[in-house]
Amino acid sequence: MISNSAHPFLSLLISLILFFGFYEIGKFAVSKFSLKSLIQNVSSCEFQYTSIGIVIISLILFPLVAFTNSAKFILIIFSIILFVFGIKFLKSIKQIFLNFKIEKKDLFFYVFILIVSLYFLLALSPLTAADVLDYHSGVALNILRFDRYILLPEWFTGLQAGHGETLISLGFSVGAEQFGSLIQFSSILCISGIIIKFSENQRDLWSKYFLVVTVLTCPILIFLLSGNKPQIFYSSLLFFAFALNFVKLKNKKEILISYLIINILICLCVMGKFSFNLSGGLVWLFSTLNFINKENYRRLIVIPISVFAFLFLPFIYWKYINLGGNFFTYLYSPFPLHLPGYETFLNHNRGSQEIPFPNFLFYTSMSRLTEFLALSPIYFIILIFFIKQKKNISIILLMVLAFVLISNLYASPSARYYLDVILWLTIGVTFLKNFKINNILKILFFPQVLMTVVILIYSVYNFLPGSFSKKLYRDVKNNYAYMYSGFEWLNEIVPDNSKILIINRPIANYKEFAVSGNFNYFTNKDEAIYYKNLIKKYDLELIAYFGNKADLMHLKNCALELFKKKENVGFHATRNPFNKGSYYNGYIYHFDNNKLPNC
Repeated sequence: MISNSAHPFLSLLISLILFFGFYEIGKFAVSKFSLKSLIQNVSSCEFQYTSIGIVIISLILFPLVAFTNSAKFILIIFSIILFVFGIKFLKSIKQIFLNFKIEKKDLFFYVFILIVSLYFLLALSPLTAADVLDYHSGVALNILRFDRYILLPEWFTGLQAGHGETLISLGFSVGAEQFGSLIQFSSILCISGIIIKFSENQRDLWSKYFLVVTVLTCPILIFLLSGNKPQIFYSSLLFFAFALNFVKLKNKKEILISYLIINILICLCVMGKFSFNLSGGLVWLFSTLNFINKENYRRLIVIPISVFAFLFLPFIYWKYINLGGNFFTYLYSPFPLHLPGYETFLNHNRGSQEIPFPNFLFYTSMSRLTEFLALSPIYFIILIFFIKQKKNISIILLMVLAFVLISNLYASPSARYYLDVILWLTIGVTFLKNFKINNILKILFFPQVLMTVVILIYSVYNFLPGSFSKKLYRDVKNNYAYMYSGFEWLNEIVPDNSKILIINRPIANYKEFAVSGNFNYFTNKDEAIYYKNLIKKYDLELIAYFGNKADLMHLKNCALELFKKKENVGFHATRNPFNKGSYYNGYIYHFDNNKLPNC
């Protein structure tokens, strides 16, 4: 259980120091490999050091955790290294802040600082979201429990985890719950640095901070940054790779280094979340066509082949040795499609879990306030009107159209998957000439900026106190964390070291390892037999379910007498005050493991 990791305030302090360590590691790496001049073409280095440090550590850490049986020891060693670098950061923090030039009398600069500060404070809050308390945190905790990063086929949602969960596990290894959320916050710095740098060349902008303010106030960012869900971090890396295509490189060496960085970042994004195969593929195609010529094509061909062989193939092999099946299947699918029920699960993931396209381009309801794109798509319309002005604009529009078309033919992605598109369009706006951000556009964006600031202030006010004391932590969790109140009851009632299966999703709320029973949702009666055979090895004693009535689905005939029951044990808590759910009951039954798989 996450809350047992450390005192909330100690967890916050450890998370911060570890996070600061990434900055110093990134700074050291940039200096060691002489990358400063290249990075400065895209962004001020201070905005990118943290992300670079995270990339370096994650590339080293994942194979060690995935292919050895000493994950916990390795994670603690890396946490110590980060802690040492973090202390170094604290000693030089004054000089770091002096490096930033404060531009006086610039309203958007101060709005930018306010928004970034609020996102930072939100990242310091306890974890509450459903996905976060399911597989993002659950898989990370299991890495520590099993001393290795393994995949459990019966835990369908658990197979959505990827490269990023190793970093979340690093934080948990030393009791740092907010560490994963701070990693996501680093994406704000990465994205902001790039947009600010490109905006410097747009002399018609009233402020070079205008565009970055409009991006940071896109409501979907609140959804993505309110936990350790590692999606926006990979979007920021892909954005960095995309931006490298628009800078003037001095020589052939810089071209090769840039192309190598682009390939590494794209590969890391796909390993982190398979859905980046489309946006990453488009950026890779654009980059390859942009950099390749008759003189360097042989070297450029070697780079993606090498990155694929040394980074992506081991990742695929790791999935293969854990899940079996056909090795090549994992090249085009994140799931083991040879196993029963995973075709259904894949189709479930292809369908939008929130608001489908194009509905999320518009406001729908208060309960979906952070799941739409607000005014951000207006940049697409603006670029359409100025398409003839510059070749880069045409390329960006073509990539956006390709993404929208292919994604909707293949699946039905929700608003958060269009963040990459919004970032591409924003870069496009910086290329416009003789274009004035007039008062009409400022007025149009004002409600979006105001709404986002209000939501962030509300969120920080309600969630941040949970990081300062155990009582406040419990209050915040009970009021806003998905099914926390029900699991709190479960943790009190169930004896320690009990072998239990839990059907509901937020399994990271449980105090110890629990077998996931969510295969029940995606399999029919015959398909479920396969997973009943798998879970027999756990020698289960109890089975738990939260809902209006006990629904043990394919496992109901294995349940014996009722162990404990509590009506209205909790309510479906969410961060959104307009999306509160109803109360549910808690059921715990004795379980006859000997009846598996024929119950």
